Amino acid sequence: MNKGKGNKLINKTKIVLSITLLCFITLIPNIYSQRAKELADYVNPYIGSISPKTDGTSPEVYLPHGMIELAPQFTPGIGDEYLANKIFDFSLGGLSIMATTGDVKAEREKDASAFDHDFETASPYYYSALLEDYDTQAE
Repeated sequence: MNKGKGNKLINKTKIVLSITLLCFITLIPNIYSQRAKELADYVNPYIGSISPKTDGTSPEVYLPHGMIELAPQFTPGIGDEYLANKIFDFSLGGLSIMATTGDVKAEREKDASAFDHDFETASPYYYSALLEDYDTQAE
């Protein structure tokens, strides 16, 4: 009678070990496929952008010691830039540029496009946003 219980215990142990080994083997490729994070990946360009008392920061992209920076110009008059819902243009040094389709309008406000922060990527070296009014990915 004890011999039957011992066999059941050994069989259960084999099953548990087999399942554990199978899970481990399936997870190994996922562990090695992830790229190593760089220091810039830990930077959040929006830290400091929401502040009721001070002017916020904006996600500016430029090379170290670079002379030109690229920054989106959000809805004017909103101090908390993360709460903005429109991109009016992108400042590039002394120029302002905007990606549009169709007829170009003379007023900056009419060329502005709605965007959603869920479809925006901001890092120290890259900025991308989906301009919803034009269905254009600006990078």
